[in-house]
Amino acid sequence: MIGDNVDIMSTNPDNIVNSIHANGYSINQSGGVYRRGKSKPFESIATTASKFFELQQQLQPGEEVSLRALAKAAQCSTKFARKVIDQIEEGHLIDPATQELTRARGAGAMTLTDDDGLYLLHLRMINNRFTLRDYTHYLAEERGTFVSCSTVCRWFRTAHLFKGGMRKLNKVPIDKYTDNNTLRRMEYLLRAFQVPTNRFVFGDEKPVKGGALFNKMGRVDPMSGLVEDYVIDSDWSNSFCITGLCRNGRDRGAFSYEIHDGTNDSSQFSDFIMKNLASGFLQRGDFLVLDNASIHRYQESDGMEEYLWNYHGIFLQFLPTRSPELNPIELLWNILAQRLKHLPIGREGPCTNRVAHAAVMLMNAFTHDDVDGCFKKCGYID
Repeated sequence: MIGDNVDIMSTNPDNIVNSIHANGYSINQSGGVYRRGKSKPFESIATTASKFFELQQQLQPGEEVSLRALAKAAQCSTKFARKVIDQIEEGHLIDPATQELTRARGAGAMTLTDDDGLYLLHLRMINNRFTLRDYTHYLAEERGTFVSCSTVCRWFRTAHLFKGGMRKLNKVPIDKYTDNNTLRRMEYLLRAFQVPTNRFVFGDEKPVKGGALFNKMGRVDPMSGLVEDYVIDSDWSNSFCITGLCRNGRDRGAFSYEIHDGTNDSSQFSDFIMKNLASGFLQRGDFLVLDNASIHRYQESDGMEEYLWNYHGIFLQFLPTRSPELNPIELLWNILAQRLKHLPIGREGPCTNRVAHAAVMLMNAFTHDDVDGCFKKCGYID
């Protein structure tokens, strides 16, 4: 490999020179080899400084080191030699690897100043639903900066660590942040930290409709502007309900479920819990966590908390109101929904309850790694 300071002028055969140029290097007037647009490493700066002091010792008092003499001795350009001398006179040498870039870079670098960028962030903080046209309007009106919508868009996407594109807002009900519910959340988290992660069991229900399979997209014909119809059978209107439990421990299964048509009720949910007690999916010492759905607390489910604790040693805990982010099984339902969207649909012959068969196939393929990933995103495991 060719270094930054290699003396080739003593030999200078045509094949070596051609090889140097072919690899993107150039030769300066002092015989040194360098690559255009690349800063010399700190070793080259130190070498040039060393040559400067050697030449300085050879001079008479009052004489100064010649730029040409230093450039020739260090095999660098006179511009680089001048830079090193300036750093020596300032009392320190600067490593290019630690030197901050002062030249403007990134989207809008030539039109948006740092103050303009701060103003854009201020506008975004005031209202995160502003359009690109709103940003350009306020920039022009308040700061006298005239830019296009595309410049503002590129700035939001590239100027900082995260892309500042538009995204659907999370809809949070107002009762999530009541004083009583905030206190319940703190109590739940304090209690959850005291439970071994392999004892957590989370439960929930998931409605599934045939549209999850048949809601496909097709590309428009660029010649006619139309897209062909997709012929389906009556299964697209069928709906089912899945009741599930998931857990983090590896000593038992990761996921247990039951699927049936129609909607769920407290009687079906109670039967599902009893089946999991009989199968061993739920065991003594488990920490069963459910949301506040009525089928978990009333009618046939009334008294389940005392029953599980008194007869099976299972502690039943209800989540704070409006807190699906604390329930890993919600993320598992999201995985199911995404996989259903990308599942191919066969058209050969009629198929009854097609979406139910597809959901069963995908849920049977859930692994411990799938469940562990959901627990990590909810913060229960590292």
